[in-house]
This record gives sequence, C-alpha cells and structure tokens, in this order.
Amino acid sequence: MARSIVRLGGEALILYRRRRKDMPAFGDEVQMALEEGVKLEELVAPERIEKDGGRIRITLRHMRIAGEEGGRGRIEPDGDRTSRVVAERLFKATGAEAGEAWYNPPPAGKGTVALSHCALSLREGRPALARGGDLTNGIKSVAHAIASGKQAAIALDTLFREGADSILSRLEACTVGVGPSLSMEIHMGGERRLRNRHVVVYGEINTDYFRYAPRMTQPRLVRAERARSFAEIDLRVSGNIAMREAERCFNCGLCDQCDNCHLFCPDLAVLRGKEGLGRSINYDYCKGCGLCVVECPRNAMTLEEEDR
Repeated sequence: MARSIVRLGGEALILYRRRRKDMPAFGDEVQMALEEGVKLEELVAPERIEKDGGRIRITLRHMRIAGEEGGRGRIEPDGDRTSRVVAERLFKATGAEAGEAWYNPPPAGKGTVALSHCALSLREGRPALARGGDLTNGIKSVAHAIASGKQAAIALDTLFREGADSILSRLEACTVGVGPSLSMEIHMGGERRLRNRHVVVYGEINTDYFRYAPRMTQPRLVRAERARSFAEIDLRVSGNIAMREAERCFNCGLCDQCDNCHLFCPDLAVLRGKEGLGRSINYDYCKGCGLCVVECPRNAMTLEEEDR
C-alpha cells in the first residue's frame, strides 16, 4: 500500500505500534519501501482520529517495549506522551482473516478428515471439499500453502481410489523425514520412490568436496525508476546465470557416481553396478568401518548398526 502511494505521486508514512524488526513483513520489502521514500514511525499507536478541515488529524500514543512476547516486543503506553500527524488520506492495514465458516472446518469425526496442512469435508450426498493454505492454519506462508495442496491432492486421490479409511495410512507411506513432508514421487510410484527418506541437513554434507560459490544477487531496477512506475522491480537474469545458480545445489542425498566410496574403501567392498551405474556393498568383505559414509560428499550413504 505505502509503496503504491509513492508511485502515484504521494508521500507515505507508516505508523507502527512496535519496532521495525517486529513487523510481520519480509525484511527486504521493508528495506525497499524505505529506499523508495516511504517513512516509518515506530512505537506509536493511533488513539484518536478527527477531521481537520479537508484533512485528517491523528493523535498518536507513544509506546515502549516492556519485554518480549512470542518473539516480538510486548508494548505498553510510554506514560502520557502523545503527538499528532495531519494527513490527506488514512489507510488501515490491520490484517484480515477468512470467514469463520471457512477458517474453522467441522471437527474431525463428523464427516471431516483433519490433517496437518489441510482438512477434507466428506458429507454424504455432497462433493468432497478440501480446505488448505491460510484457511486451515495460522502459518501464512507460500511453502505451507503448497504443502497443503500436495497433501490434499494425495488425500483426494486416495479417497477416490481406495476410500476414506485409507487416507491416513497412505499419507504415512508417503512421508519423508520426521515431519509432515510428503513425496508425490512415492505416491505416484515414480523412479525416485526408493530414495533414502532421510532429509539431509547441512551438517551432514562433506563440504570439502565442493567449491564455494556465492549466491546470485537479484538484479533490480534502480531506486529512482522504481518509485516512478509500477514496472517489475526484479529484473530477468540470463540463462547462463540461472544455470550457474542451479549448479550451486548440493543434490543432497543423491548419488552422482563420484566413486568416493569405491576409492576410499580399504577392503574393496564397494561394488560398481552394470555400466558403472549404482553401488552395492559386498558384506563378505565389509567390516563396517564407515569410511565410505564419511567420504560421501552428499550423504547418499548411511551406516546402520545391525541387530544381533
């Protein structure tokens, strides 16, 4: 809103009752707004709004931080301190929620299958209804919205093929890692369905085998041009730069036939597959030293203790 006002030729002032770092907004977008001329006044809360001729007079109550709460500053009035601002237009940015009928689906057990990221309403004589994204949980992010869509797709496909009683077991079979992450590849029976389901973290990557490559800096319109039009801010990158950025991927957990396991094995117990593809372990010679796992760059191998 504030950045649009600047582009339309106005001056924008954001009045915020907490600190800038407490704002539920993306940091780079806040920074770009300030660069484009938007002003931000922190720790002030509107107390009274009055007409002043053809303008609007806003009385502000100054606030102060009185501790932390939920990762954000907890505020309280800073004594009797007040100030006033006069403006031509006033826009409220207090947030909005979906209607209760959407946001609060019927409880599980009454024709509803409640899942971690979505909810299915299965009422007799009516089409199945899937709720997802911001409508079903308080985590309003694109990643969680996409996750809810994937979960709903697998659940609905299972519903139509096998029935409602199979939904939970099917989702469990498609789980990756220890959280609610799901693999569509497992559900569809694709080539990668047999991949290790362990989710590799950075500490499990052997970075000695990778060359450091800095992240690409997103090219953007210069400040003056951004504030004069509604043109796209983030500029296109060339194909070469995009490919170079993609090559920074570690390909965690995927074997790329680098042969470290074969070369470092002191007992030659790591065997190559046909045409050099795939690796297997000759357990007649393997003594379980784990050197192959340590030297695997991408954590594509795991060492598990055998029960005796």
